[in-house]
Amino acid sequence: MAIEFEEYMKVFGNETQMGIIAQIITFGSLNLKLLSKMINKSESTTLGHVKKLVELKYLEIDKNESLGWGKFYKLTEKPLDAFKSINKVDEILESSTKEEKKIYFLGISRLFQALASWPRNITYYAGIFMEEHIDEILNSDDKINLSDKVDLMIPPISINTEEEWLEYKGIMEDLKKNLEKFRNKKTPNTHFLSIISVPIPDIHPIKEKRHNSIQ
Repeated sequence: MAIEFEEYMKVFGNETQMGIIAQIITFGSLNLKLLSKMINKSESTTLGHVKKLVELKYLEIDKNESLGWGKFYKLTEKPLDAFKSINKVDEILESSTKEEKKIYFLGISRLFQALASWPRNITYYAGIFMEEHIDEILNSDDKINLSDKVDLMIPPISINTEEEWLEYKGIMEDLKKNLEKFRNKKTPNTHFLSIISVPIPDIHPIKEKRHNSIQ
């Protein structure tokens, strides 16, 4: 487990490399110029990370797209297989030593930090795109209704009991099942959706102070 997992975490725990992978997952094959713009890095910095991902066989050149616009890069099967492997938490922990478990949790902590770049980069690029195309957007015959584009902005929720936690998990499982029918369609009308559940009390920077004041 340790050797493969450590490699995965070096890639997925690197914010720039995770950002490149995430943008290609979201938008499909991209060239260097687009990638650097989307992750808000210089082309030279982006190119160094792209070369590393190609070397590790996480990316490869998309020959179909690389016609006249420079090299376009697409994902290989390796990062997708790696994601599936990382998600097998119970299997990994059951067969791991204490040191391997430590490596796993350190890796996951870095993955969480790097994953933060995914929604941030997409919303950042959406803002840049709107700014650069503002005249086209305003002159378009299509109606602009931004409220339709922000479907779900939920303020913090409170889960206090095991029953509430099980109910919440059931709601999320139902949501995932209901959304499955929209996945993997061959259509340009793809939407980015990110729902992350973080237990705020467990990571609160002044947890003890707040807890004592409530009591």
